[in-house]
Amino acid sequence: MISKPPSTVLVYVGFDRIGDGLLKLPFVRGLRQAFPDAHITWLAGRETSVYASIMAEFAHGLIDEIIEEGGIGVSPGEMLKGLSNGPLAARRFDLVIDTQRIFWTSLSLWRVPHGTLISPAARFLLSSRKPAKGYKFPKTMQRQLLDLLELASGRDFPSPETLDLDLKPEDRDAAARLLPDGPDYVGFAPGSGGPDGFEPADVAVVQIAGLVARRIECHLTEGQDVRAGERIGIIRFGSRVDVYLPPGCNPLVVAGQQSVAGETVLADRGSKEPERRGEIR
Repeated sequence: MISKPPSTVLVYVGFDRIGDGLLKLPFVRGLRQAFPDAHITWLAGRETSVYASIMAEFAHGLIDEIIEEGGIGVSPGEMLKGLSNGPLAARRFDLVIDTQRIFWTSLSLWRVPHGTLISPAARFLLSSRKPAKGYKFPKTMQRQLLDLLELASGRDFPSPETLDLDLKPEDRDAAARLLPDGPDYVGFAPGSGGPDGFEPADVAVVQIAGLVARRIECHLTEGQDVRAGERIGIIRFGSRVDVYLPPGCNPLVVAGQQSVAGETVLADRGSKEPERRGEIR
């Protein structure tokens, strides 16, 4: 628990889409509840945040400042550069909350002058405060964020059963006109996760433990965003990884070809190259 309430709080996210914004709302509301007098800065280090645009009304009064494309978490090479020319130049924060688990991104964020850092990366290696021994990461992103808030504030923040939104009257009227009668609905929002959301299918990666050793590690959490080339886990002792490609995406390797993690390109969704055929001798 932080003995003196922080006057400045920085929260790091890679970016926020609509779905992310909804799931993170209990965390955002909890931040203001935990630190009512603090100046809260929301840093979208890689891209943009819906809290600065389409969902700004839901963050109003909760987040004091939003920095988009903050230049943290973009490339490991950024750690060789200073922060003197960026949006965080000459700034210090009493509390920094890192909401993601990529270690080099956490190292890059660590460069920001701070008093206390809460970071789950590498099992809280860089974190000023750590959870109790035996702590296991929750499966849902919402619960993970609330756990970080509990660690930062020393207070309990239970997961909400429902998410109440204070919609404008005109929005409620529009919903009443457009939605059919009934209490339950299923909503589909193609593309809400960005341009790739319009694709008919995504790449699926499945880690499969070996029959004897059964040794796999997954470094990702539910809802986490990843980019091409990022490490997602480790397989050991006969375990394997299956990669499923969407229709129309041809592999750029052949059966039996040796692949190297982080180097070998298995497929390119934007390539029109026909499927490669051959054999390894």
